[in-house]
Amino acid sequence: MVSSRNEQNHQSIGVVCGAVSGKVVVIDLDGFDAVREFYVRFPKASGLTLTVATGSGHGAHLYFRVDKIPVNINVRTAFGGFEIRGNGQYVIAPPSPHPSGNRYKTIALRPIAHVPHLEHVRSWFESMRESVTEERSREIASAAKPVDVFTSIWKQKYLETVVSQEIARVETAKEHSRNNSLFYATLRLANYCAGGELNRSDMEARLAAAASRANIPPMEAQRTIASGFNIGWKKPKRVPPPSEA
Repeated sequence: MVSSRNEQNHQSIGVVCGAVSGKVVVIDLDGFDAVREFYVRFPKASGLTLTVATGSGHGAHLYFRVDKIPVNINVRTAFGGFEIRGNGQYVIAPPSPHPSGNRYKTIALRPIAHVPHLEHVRSWFESMRESVTEERSREIASAAKPVDVFTSIWKQKYLETVVSQEIARVETAKEHSRNNSLFYATLRLANYCAGGELNRSDMEARLAAAASRANIPPMEAQRTIASGFNIGWKKPKRVPPPSEA
């Protein structure tokens, strides 16, 4: 567990997941619909373990202690986000403040449930990712616009340039502007994540690593990245065709 203070001198608390915390893993559900879908699929999970309402006001964190730590997964669907946070990940704990002004709140104060594994949950999350991919494939096929090799290479190079620019923005920022640089870098990358061009988990990890190299305190960086994604996710952005770039 780690903690820091934000600009309003309010304490923020972070819980490190995975092996370092005794194999504590958190299921992160983002959105009312995501929470509902999860409990419909796993009704026994309701009231089973320590559960926290996220600071956004429309999500939940379910804590589990496992014998086998699952591989992290982050799936975004039309009705919300589904994550499993284990090794190398952390979550914010109550009563920490959220950029929205809300606070993280405990809604089921119970001991953390001990389970052998969460592979059934991860498999379900993975199946939704496959469904999203299949749906996107149908959309592309129905558009009847073949994507040639040049366009694919262009898109890859474009995104690599965008990511490199924003990571460099964070790492080269002067001390007095490093947090603002992290925010605006997150904002731009969040736009492309929301548009389906970049993977959110990957970008969060790269931004956090860049913030660490820039000597931004971990909790300060986490709040800034969360705030950037909260705003940037509302404005999806796609890579422009080569002729429009």
